[in-house]
Amino acid sequence: MTVGALVVGLVVAIGATISVTGPWYYALNLPDYAPDGRLFALGWTAIYGLSAIAGASAWRASPPREGDLLIAALALTGFLNIGWSYLFFHFHLPRWALFECLFLLPSALALVVQAARFSRGSAVLLFPYVGWVSFAAWFTWDVVQLNPGL
Repeated sequence: MTVGALVVGLVVAIGATISVTGPWYYALNLPDYAPDGRLFALGWTAIYGLSAIAGASAWRASPPREGDLLIAALALTGFLNIGWSYLFFHFHLPRWALFECLFLLPSALALVVQAARFSRGSAVLLFPYVGWVSFAAWFTWDVVQLNPGL
């Protein structure tokens, strides 16, 4: 459990540092519904918090050794989240971030399914995460469409 908390804390810290918006983000042609750049960091932080609670709860409810797949799904999804943030905010590559969403969204759904095996409440706590990832994919699609030169 301590290792899981450290991993989630590390993912949150990394995500917060690379999801920093700046002149590049604000110079983009953004869709009308685009959130203020600060909301990305706040959104991800809240989502990671719920994900950590969900992951810990489902892991505690799992039989010994069966929770390993859950932890692997949580780690994979966290890694993909960091990847999206790096691609979009740090490297300014929204097309690649969009491509990465082809892996991020299914991994988020797989995480919900895996958590539901052990705790339905944990799976429900992950719904905002799936919603946020879906929003990120939609937003990335629109940014790519509105900025064809990227």
